Amino acid sequence: MLSIFRKLFKKKSNWTPTMQPISAPTLETINTMRNHKVNSMAGKLFLYNDTVYTKHKCKPNLIEQQLKTTRELNHSRDIIELVIIIVV
Repeated sequence: MLSIFRKLFKKKSNWTPTMQPISAPTLETINTMRNHKVNSMAGKLFLYNDTVYTKHKCKPNLIEQQLKTTRELNHSRDIIELVIIIVV
């Protein structure tokens, strides 16, 4: 019984990390992971169709008519065709 108990545990490791500073890309990755976790726990991020979106709780700086016009322009095929004609 005692030998089975000892097999469950490993000896304490003597490994220690080097005293070198952590590289800049590693720090950036850690910071990105931390920010993502903090924002998701605060309810600022949500997942929709495997895409992460950020929730913004701010008032629009455009009036309703301006918002409607920008939406219409955004979905207008005529603008895309006009840009293609000008570029070609």
